[in-house]
Amino acid sequence: MPVRMVYNDPYQNLHINIQPGWQRLDGAQAEGVVRFRGYVDADIGRIRTQQRFLAALATEMLVFDVAQLQRISEVFMDNVTTNLSVPHMLWFAAKITEVGLENIVTHTLPGEPTRLQGGASVWSLYRAESMQMINAFYNPHIDDIPEGNFNILEISRRYANPQHINMDGITMAEMLGN
Repeated sequence: MPVRMVYNDPYQNLHINIQPGWQRLDGAQAEGVVRFRGYVDADIGRIRTQQRFLAALATEMLVFDVAQLQRISEVFMDNVTTNLSVPHMLWFAAKITEVGLENIVTHTLPGEPTRLQGGASVWSLYRAESMQMINAFYNPHIDDIPEGNFNILEISRRYANPQHINMDGITMAEMLGN
């Protein structure tokens, strides 16, 4: 963890007490990591921690042995209804084993932290740059999705040409320093 995480909310039965540094987490600790607020860089710190958490989780999940595949298939068969045939499922399972963290890219939509009337802290998206990123990396169609198809409310914009935006994203391997 990047910082010491301490937070108690008895109304939500949420109690976070996690030391900084790499460690194996149980379910309650994992929930605490992804829900914790209190970073110097506010929402961006939280997003960065959540992305690193997912990268570390992917590292654990993308290592398969026969026993693990057996357990996964049992959970899948007990909890998923599908019209995929077993050969198709095996094909997809084989493809998953070929995925490397260097091939999984994550993005943070461009924007800046701002405060609403009443004091709530929010991430205000930059409309034009967000649409550019959505169309470049997440649009499955040939034509760009028009800006009017999204309800992106740009609340504040301190920078006319923000230099801090990473439009290319970062791989999960890079997040973990690999």
